[in-house]
Amino acid sequence: MTSFALALATLALAPGDLPAQQLAVFQSETNTREYHGIYQEPLRRWLARRGEDFDVIGDATAAEAAALAKYAVVLASSTYLVPDAAAKGLAEYAAKGGRLLWIDSPARCTHPDLRKALADVSGDRAFAD
Repeated sequence: MTSFALALATLALAPGDLPAQQLAVFQSETNTREYHGIYQEPLRRWLARRGEDFDVIGDATAAEAAALAKYAVVLASSTYLVPDAAAKGLAEYAAKGGRLLWIDSPARCTHPDLRKALADVSGDRAFAD
């Protein structure tokens, strides 16, 4: 299944299908400083309109794979900059079976573990280079 198909399957759930506190939206403070967070707001509004209960998590939470373990899905939308500690935590979460759904790409993230984790899901081997 491609990452886009996984995104559609995950987001096609009926409103409220995900148990409370099992959905997180990653909003990197580093990315927000550069891009002012303007691209993340539409995803949060859409989830709220659907009645989804979700947490917004930042870089510190993303850096801790153990803290991410309570989430069934971690979503990121238009998050291009990811600090190394957060990238490492997100990659570890994915490696342990967590669902990491990235809408758009972390284009300016150079952390090899996160890039590899996302390539493993999408099948885009070029992304891992």
